[in-house]
Amino acid sequence: MASQVIEFVDLPDSERHQLRALPVGDQALPPNAAAAVASLLARLRDGERVAIVCADQDLTVAEAGTLLGLPEPLVLVRMDSGDLPFHLDGGERRVRLREVMALKRTVDLSQAALDALAEETEALMLDHGL
Repeated sequence: MASQVIEFVDLPDSERHQLRALPVGDQALPPNAAAAVASLLARLRDGERVAIVCADQDLTVAEAGTLLGLPEPLVLVRMDSGDLPFHLDGGERRVRLREVMALKRTVDLSQAALDALAEETEALMLDHGL
C-alpha cells in the first residue's frame, strides 16, 4: 500500500465563518461518524489545515520519525526492539500509521509521567531542602 494523503483541506476565513452556523450531530449519521465529522469541522473552524488519511496507510521510516519526533536511527531501534511493528515492501521497512500513533500515545504518556515526577521531585527539593 503506497503512502497517500487522500486530501488536504484548509478554508478561507469566509468559509470558516459559515461553519459556525452549521448544526453538528446530524441524526442521519451513526454516532462515531458524526463525532468524526464534528471533530473535522471544529478543526477547520479553528483555522487548522486538515489531512484525511487512512489508519492502515504505510509510512516510510522517515515519515514515522517525523510523526514521532525522532531521527530515523531511533525509529529503526524502536522497530528492531519490537516497539514498532513493521513490514518489508520491496526491501524497505514500512510501518502502518496506526502503529506509529499507538507508539506515540505510549511515548507521550511515559513523557507526561516523567515530567510529573520531575516536577514533584523539584517541589520536594525546594520545599524540604533535599
